[in-house]
Amino acid sequence: MAQMICWNCDRQVDDSLRTCPTCFAGLRPSQDEQSVPDTGDNGPPLDELPPDWDPDREMAIQTAAGEINQACLWLVGGLILAGIAYAVTGSGAALLLFCGVMAYGGFRLCRGLYYETNPDALLRRLTKGD
Repeated sequence: MAQMICWNCDRQVDDSLRTCPTCFAGLRPSQDEQSVPDTGDNGPPLDELPPDWDPDREMAIQTAAGEINQACLWLVGGLILAGIAYAVTGSGAALLLFCGVMAYGGFRLCRGLYYETNPDALLRRLTKGD
C-alpha cells in the first residue's frame, strides 16, 4: 500500500484515498502516476477538460466547499445545543456559551464563502504557509 503526504496537514495518507481523513482536504494523484480518463462522478474525462483547467484551483474550490460544510455543522450543532441548554437550565449563561459556538460557525461560513468565490486567495494562503 503506497503512501503520500497530504498537502494541507503533512500527514501520511494512503494514495488510494481522494480526501485526507485528518483534515478532509482533497488529494491529488502523484506526478508520476499515469492519468486514466474517468467517466464516473469525478467530472468529464481528461480528454474533455478545458485547456485552462487548473487542478490546484479546483482543489482550492473543493477545500472551500468543505469549509462551508463544516461551518454549517458548527452553526446547526450550536443552535441545537443552545436550545437544549436553554430548555434544561433556563438560564442565559448556557445560551451565551453556545452563541459563541454559532458565532465561530458563522466566521467559518464567511471564510468558506470568501474562498469559494476567490480560490486564488486560498492558494496564496496555502503557498505562504499562513
